[in-house]
This record gives sequence, structure tokens and C-alpha cells, in this order.
Amino acid sequence: MIKNRLLPLITTLTLILCLAACGSNDNRRRAVDVPASEETSAADPTPTPIPFEYYEYTYGSVAIGVPLDMPKEPADDGDSVSYSASDGTWTVRFTPLSVTDKENRYRYLKGNFDTVSSFGYYQNVISDEDRSAAFGGGKFKVSYFSLERNPDWVEATQGYTAFFTEANAFYLIDYGDTMIGPWGGLEIQIAAPEKTTTPIAPIMNDEHVQILTGNLEFRESPSTQDISFPGVTAHVPARWQTGTDGKQALWTTIQGDTKGTLFFTADAVSDPVEAAGYITPEYRTLEYNGRQWFGEVRTSTLSEETHKALELYTEFTEYHALTMRLNISGAADDSAFWDFTETQSFKDIMETLEVDASAFHNPEDDLKDQEGFEVNNIGEISAYTGSAAEITIPSQVGETRVTGINTNVFNGNTTLTSVVISEGIGYIGGSAFEGCTSLKSVTLPATLTSIGGGAFNGCTSLEDVTFGEGLTEVGGEAFRNCTALKDVRLPASVKKVGSSAFNGSGNGQGSFSCEGDGTVYEFGAFTNARFASVKIGPNADLSAGSILSGFSGASIEIGEGCTQLGENFLFVPTGDDTMLTEITLPSGLKAIGNYAFSGRKGLKAVNLGEVDTLGQNAFSSTGLVSIITPGTVREIPDFCFSDCPDVMTITLEEGVETIGEYAFTCCGQHYPDEYWWHMDNEDLAAVQAKWAGAVENGTDPYDRALDITLPSTLKEIRRMAFSTTFIQGLYMLTVTDPSMMPSIDYEAFTSAHVYQVYFTKETIDAHGTALDDMLEQLEDVDRVAWYDEGKRTYWNSYSFT
Repeated sequence: MIKNRLLPLITTLTLILCLAACGSNDNRRRAVDVPASEETSAADPTPTPIPFEYYEYTYGSVAIGVPLDMPKEPADDGDSVSYSASDGTWTVRFTPLSVTDKENRYRYLKGNFDTVSSFGYYQNVISDEDRSAAFGGGKFKVSYFSLERNPDWVEATQGYTAFFTEANAFYLIDYGDTMIGPWGGLEIQIAAPEKTTTPIAPIMNDEHVQILTGNLEFRESPSTQDISFPGVTAHVPARWQTGTDGKQALWTTIQGDTKGTLFFTADAVSDPVEAAGYITPEYRTLEYNGRQWFGEVRTSTLSEETHKALELYTEFTEYHALTMRLNISGAADDSAFWDFTETQSFKDIMETLEVDASAFHNPEDDLKDQEGFEVNNIGEISAYTGSAAEITIPSQVGETRVTGINTNVFNGNTTLTSVVISEGIGYIGGSAFEGCTSLKSVTLPATLTSIGGGAFNGCTSLEDVTFGEGLTEVGGEAFRNCTALKDVRLPASVKKVGSSAFNGSGNGQGSFSCEGDGTVYEFGAFTNARFASVKIGPNADLSAGSILSGFSGASIEIGEGCTQLGENFLFVPTGDDTMLTEITLPSGLKAIGNYAFSGRKGLKAVNLGEVDTLGQNAFSSTGLVSIITPGTVREIPDFCFSDCPDVMTITLEEGVETIGEYAFTCCGQHYPDEYWWHMDNEDLAAVQAKWAGAVENGTDPYDRALDITLPSTLKEIRRMAFSTTFIQGLYMLTVTDPSMMPSIDYEAFTSAHVYQVYFTKETIDAHGTALDDMLEQLEDVDRVAWYDEGKRTYWNSYSFT
């Protein structure tokens, strides 16, 4: 009876947590005498309780009560310590846990004990029983888990691996926000020998186990660590993770019941009160260690999610306020922040914060040099305050390596005449040199990969640009209206030339070349550019619209592998260009877009190779003399070759099936309408004299009339296809039977003058009348025609009625 009354008293006394700091750093044993009870007598058979002493487990920040009849030192594997019974019947292991490990361990035990509670292998399973009251009167949350093997279980019948093969019990102690060294909790494991059916109760009732697990002194002496940047040092709990940029910011993660992050930064805000007012006019004032802080909880919405953070500002330097930002994970309302500011851990940090404004080194000073260059915190040239006309942009400013040039840095600087960009710099931002009208030369490094949109837009004096071999992208309008540019040689590394990149650029004498393989040219890349010649490398993507629209140059060469030319590729709006005289198309070209060459009157010949798709107006108003459409083209689209006055021959190769509306309208040399209107008038001589100047050299139009050869595959000629033309010879020699005649729209030859239609002699002899009947149904067609030898009249349209 004496023992049963005495042990609870001893346990209660020894479970009291020592909250004072432990002054010794070494492990030691401290004897604790157990006084004899007044109720003890010589006749009482109850043994005297085992005295114990404390083992200082410095690493775990806890003292463990150890019976005096056990070994002095525990087994120590570096991560935990353990004590075992002399007869091997149990082991007690103590493992300190970080906050993260404590949480992971709880989930592991909870999940597994809940799962195996119904397994026949185990019995007496307890999962997550609250034992908090047994440790320091509920100061810490204590979760208890235990189980033991079922002796009736026949292991071989199930064939699975057990969670444990012996009895086990766990105390998982959660320190919460209380600082016990660097730890978040402690795990105590009590285990029977492996592969035994020993029940757990006798082990837990063993007096040695009770002393080991029931006599713990937790060293609540929160060890701290220092984090700092020049002028600011914060003392935070040792178990919190920390970081600093060493210049103007430090941060730490909050570990415990509350989780989040705490930041201290030197922000470029001169007035902390004004900064607090930006959050809300009803900001609060807090005071720690005589220093006033001003602020409130800021609520913001990012990506449709609401974020909250407590922001406090205090005086620091003339140009910087010291800012504290507190983020709390999962905080739904402002009260969570204000509650945390009342915790001892937060107060300790704020009260012990060391601030020395004189020690602060303004990071912005490291972002400038004596030449006037400034960089931002990601290494971009962000400003230039110098006045030099010739500059070299450095690869390093202060201690910062320059990564690129920010947008608009030199925009409108009319002093600059020469710029050299150092090796190591990777990009030029948008409009960086826009409007530098005095700039004449630019040298770019091999490390430069991209030139931003509008980077040199409007640099009207820029003559020479040396491009590095690493360049991959020229942004939209990058060199727009650089009207003095001479020769431009883009390296083979270039993969993209942006929209209007060279719009309006070039001095009319230099050349442009980009031999990159597979380079993509975006919309209007060379619109209105003025280079004498353009050479584009292999496999180029020219499918975008208006790439060379309005280009004023003599020749263009497109490398092999390009398969498509986009709409308005070389379109000239005025329709009177005579400068472009030569173009070399790749043999594998398959498609030419609408208006691709429209207006190029200087273009006399083009080899269409094996093109299979032509766009509407693709060659309208050009200077082509001879048109040969390959058989790969099944349809001549509407207006495709309309208004080409210099055409003398049109040959449609075998394979062409359809001639679209107005496809060849107004082709060939012809008189104005007034001349044609008076063809059968007795005053014809007077009209011819009047319009003699309209015909080349004043000769008769029949000397410049069209010769057209149609293939046997032709199935349809649509309305107005040859309207307003003068056709000297329409060769249909492949038609040997009326059934082979294509379907010809009634208005296909409206206002046209077909001087001769040619069939073979055999066809005329056999089917002349039938052919005559078919042809005279067409508008403006009359009879009279000849054989190829010109011997027999058969059909013609010398005039119209």
C-alpha cells in the first residue's frame, strides 16, 4: 500500500517541467533522493521506490530521470538515446524531433495505428490517446499510441509483413510554441524484444520504465540564432529556419503551432508613417523597446486568391524605412496577426532587435559606377546619367554582373554617337535606344541573344551594326526607320526576326542577309525597307503577311527549304514599282499567298518551279513578259495575273484544270477602250492616230498581242477570265473533239479580241461546224479562224458588236 501511494506522489513531483535555463553544456547525472514515507514500517513488504538521478541529454534539451541501478550512460546513436532492461525485456528510446519531423511522425503513427486497429495480428491497439495531463499539467500536447501482438495469430496463414513484430508504445510530445532548444517535440518509444508476444501492460508498469518516461525536465531556455544585414540584427529561435541577402533583407520561418514567415527589410521609403498610411489611414502604432512601429494588415488579391500580411514600418535611415512583414499560413482574418504579436516569441524578437542606421550600406550604391551606369537588383542596366557621346556598356557595375539592358534606358538620348556592348551582356530591352538620332554605330557581343522590340527604332543616323554570333532574336520594330543603315549581316544563329523589325530601314544601297537555318520572319519584317538586295537563308518561314511589302530593292534570293510565301509578300500598294527586277525562289516552294508580288512592274520573269497553290492577285499588275504556270497548279485563282500589260505569252502546262474569274484580265499590250470602241468605225484611222502613243513605239497592237496555250486538262474557264485582252493566238491544239472543250463561261472573253483560235487541221475538218457553234455563243466572238499554217479561215473575233 505504501508503494502504491508513494509512486504517484513521486511521479507528480518529478513530472514538473524545469522551465529554467540549463547552465551546463555537458551531459551529467544528478542524483535525486526519494524520502522515506511516514507510512513505511519494517513490517510492510512493499519495497522502497528506486531512487533515480537526472541524465542531462544536452543534444535533446531535456533531462531524463534514470534509476540508479541502471547503467550511467545511455546508448547514443547521434540522433537518439536509449535505455534497455538488463534482462532485455524492453527498450526505451528518446528521439528529439524538429517541427517538420514531429508533424511527419504524428501523421505516420496516426495513419498506421488507425489502419492496423482491425488487423488480427494485433490486439489492444490505442491510437492517438491524449496523455497531455500526465506531462506538466497539460503544458504540452502528448499523443499516446500502443499495441501488442495477438498470441493467437497464425502468421503463416496471412503471408504479410507486420507494422511491428512486437509490442510497442509511443509518447509523442508536441512543444507547440514553447522553445525547447531547437526542437519541436520529443518521441519516446517503449518496445518489447522483436518477434515476441509480450503484452505491453507489464512493460509500461515496470518501475524502471515509469521512472524513465515519467521524470523529464524540459530545458525551456530558448536558444537563439542571429541573422542580420548591415545595420539590423534579429535574434530568432534556433529552431526557425533563416536567411539573408546580406544587404537589405533577412527572413525566418515561424515553427510551432503558428506557421508563417517573418521578414525585415530596408525599403526605399523615407517616412514610415506615410508608408503605413498607404495601407490604411487607420493604421496602428506599436512600441517595442522604445521604438515605434506603424502599420496594419494589408489585404491583396493575386490570381483570384486573397493574401494577408502584417506590415509595420519604423524609422531607419534618411531614405529607408525598416519594414517588418509577417505572413501567417492560412490566416483568414486580421485577428490571427494581432494575436501572434502578443506571443512571447514575437515580443522577444521585436524587443531584442538591434538597429544601427549608421552601419547600413545602401545597396543602391553598389548598383552605380563613376561612368554614370546604374543597374537594378537583377543586373540590368537601368539608368545612365553620363554625358559621353561614345560609350562602352560595362559587363559589371560595382559588384553586380550586368545581365542585360532594361527598357527605355537610353531612349531619346541625342548625344550618343557610338555604343559598344561588352561581352557577358545577354539582351537589350524594348525601346532601349529608341530615338537616339545621333547614334551612328553599334557593336553587339557574342553573348547577346535577343534585341527587344523597338530597341533602335528611329535611330535615323545609325549606319553600322555589328552583330554577335550568339544572337537568336530580333524583336518587333527593333530597327524600324533606321534610314541610314548600310549592310546588315545577321548571324546564322538568328531564329526569329520580329514584326516590322526593319520596317522603313536601309539607305537604298546596302544589302541585307540572314543565313540562319529555319529563321522565322514575322509580319511586315521588312515592310518599306530600302536595301539593294536581300538574301534569306535556307528553310526560312516566310508564311507571315507583308514580310517585304513595299520593299524597294533590285533583287531577292530565298534559300532552299522555304515552302510558302505569305500574303502581300512583296506587295506594292501603288502598283508602279520598277526597282525589283530579279527574284530567286526555292525549288521546293509550294504556296504563294494573295497579292504576294502584286504591283512589281519591274519583275519581268519568275520561275514558279513546282508551286501548287497561287493566291488571288498573286502576280497582278506585274511586269511579267511570259507566264508559265506549272501543272502542279490545279487552279489559276481570281485576278492572279490580272493587269500585266507586258505579257506576250501565257502557257498553262498539263495539269491545270481551272482558270478563275478575271485571272488574266487586261493582260497584254492593248489600246485604250476608245480605240477598241471605234474598231469598226469608218473613222478608225483618226482614232489610231490619236492613240498611237499608247502603243509601244506606235506600232500596231497586233504585234504585241497575246499567244495563249491551253492544256488538255483544262476543264473550266470562268467569267471575265480573259476580259479586255487582245489575243493574237489562242492555241487549243490538244482539243481533238468538241467533248474535250473546257466549260467556257459566256463572259469569259468579254471586251476581248481573239484574233485567231488554233485547232489542228484534223479537228477542224472533222468538227469545225460544231466548234463554230460552241464558240460563237461567247460574248464578243465572231467567225473567222485559221489553221496553224494560216490557210483556211475558220473562226476569229476581229471585231465585236
